[in-house]
Amino acid sequence: MYNTGMALITPTGIVFNNLVYTCHRAIKEQWFSNSFQGDKLLTIWYRPEDLSSIIICNDEGDVCRLVIITPFEGRKLTDYQEAIECFKAAKRNFRKTVFRSSQKGFPR
Repeated sequence: MYNTGMALITPTGIVFNNLVYTCHRAIKEQWFSNSFQGDKLLTIWYRPEDLSSIIICNDEGDVCRLVIITPFEGRKLTDYQEAIECFKAAKRNFRKTVFRSSQKGFPR
């Protein structure tokens, strides 16, 4: 079940529950750039038991992913590549979940 909440667009990213998210649309439209004047609130859907992603309540239902903010200094390239593969797997699993939910009356 999805709950409704408010997220804040900041220069750092989309902040919800002290976690930072981003999505393709935010990057493409440069929501986080210096040209963005002031912070803006977004209405979102989220699952309290899984905050790895949030959904923006708009016509497109953009899915935003959690950004893990950790320095990679001193880490191996393989660590970075493994993190990317984990992200891709999580993305595939989330899409399957959203697809199944959409067939059960998921909010649009």
